[in-house]
Amino acid sequence: MPIFFIAVEDFLPITCRETDSWLAVMWNLLSLLDYFLLLPLLSLFPVPLAYQLGRLRGRLHAWWNPDRTAAAGQYAERLLGDPQKVAVAKRYQEVLSCDELDAYLFLFKPFRQVAKFIHVEGAEYLQEVKRLGKGAILLGAHLGGGLFINPFLRSLGLTPQLIMRPVMKEEFPHLFSALHLYFRFRSWCVTRAVGAPPLLSGRGVAEAVEAVRQGTFLWIALDVPPYLTGKTMQTEFFGHPARFPCGPFIIAARAEAPIVPFFSSLDANNQRTFRFLQPIWLTADPHEMEETFHECVRLLEKEIRTRPEQWFFWEGPWIFFEPSSQDGR
Repeated sequence: MPIFFIAVEDFLPITCRETDSWLAVMWNLLSLLDYFLLLPLLSLFPVPLAYQLGRLRGRLHAWWNPDRTAAAGQYAERLLGDPQKVAVAKRYQEVLSCDELDAYLFLFKPFRQVAKFIHVEGAEYLQEVKRLGKGAILLGAHLGGGLFINPFLRSLGLTPQLIMRPVMKEEFPHLFSALHLYFRFRSWCVTRAVGAPPLLSGRGVAEAVEAVRQGTFLWIALDVPPYLTGKTMQTEFFGHPARFPCGPFIIAARAEAPIVPFFSSLDANNQRTFRFLQPIWLTADPHEMEETFHECVRLLEKEIRTRPEQWFFWEGPWIFFEPSSQDGR
């Protein structure tokens, strides 16, 4: 899924965040050409080849802006330790590039063509919830890119939905106002993929609870920065105290619907894998909700350790940690 809640400066290369020079202006103009010209051209190729070219684009981005790759490597070294996994994590820009490509693949190719290159694990868990006539919280993360989960669910006769933070034009510095077009485009693509306008964050949980009660599969990312979400709870993440939102668990309990952990990855063969884990049923018991919260954070950490290159937050994972754990970041 696109990261709609990031600040605009997080979208820009580090070198451009630090200067208002003509170089920054030129870099951002080139970025817009890259996104609105190069990516549409890449999407015209067959899916595996398009992803291979998307990976190449990601490697070029890493070469062009080595500061981002260096920052990701430093954080990965702190959290993962294993040099081999650190090297893998530094390739995250390849996967992020393919996530950007997904918007155009969705627009220019029938989903049946893309579906040939999607491998599904745990589909029986979706069918289990569907047979019960229930909606669910599809608890994911910013791993691997998940735009195609929406047409996939629709192909199964399920109703997808997600919660999106609105991005206002006023949030964009004047120098980078053109980037507002980028976020509007991604929002438009997601709306088409979902088949309905996304729910907006900041409206409370009542709207989300009602949607799930009516049978909607509501995709929510667990790895949302604490300063951009509502209520959070403390947990342990990679051995450090951290905070993650607890909204998904509140919604599931109030809607009397299960949580289905879900992870996506772009595999080495340039095919996607959707992994659905066993549904977790919640009650309103606070202790049970807290235990489920910790368990889901552990599942997220396990997925990141297993496939570190899939995680989009390697440039700034410190945003999840408590201030005492951010020293020396």
